[in-house]
Amino acid sequence: MWIIEQLLQENQSRSAAQMGTATGSGSVQTAVSAESAKLCGPWGIEWNAPAGSEAVLVKTDSGSVCLGTAAKSTDLAPGELRLVSQGGAEIYLKESGEVYINGQRFAPKGGA
Repeated sequence: MWIIEQLLQENQSRSAAQMGTATGSGSVQTAVSAESAKLCGPWGIEWNAPAGSEAVLVKTDSGSVCLGTAAKSTDLAPGELRLVSQGGAEIYLKESGEVYINGQRFAPKGGA
């Protein structure tokens, strides 16, 4: 009984998620192992993290999933969204309603 309690306590103290490094080929290298992982994101958004990205890996009952990567940019205002590609393409939705696509500004509907 004592052994079971110790094992349960040890598992409870472990984090449910691990940080790792994306390999760029659908797997994540953690401190313990390299694991193949499904990449998860909102419906309609497909992505593949570039090699070297700091990734969040979570174990599930059907295998590991990569929830995403740590953002490098902290210059976004609350409510803003920036989509970027490794090649440099960018769509930036500003809190003011402006949209920038590869640096070209589009004013909000009815705005200046």
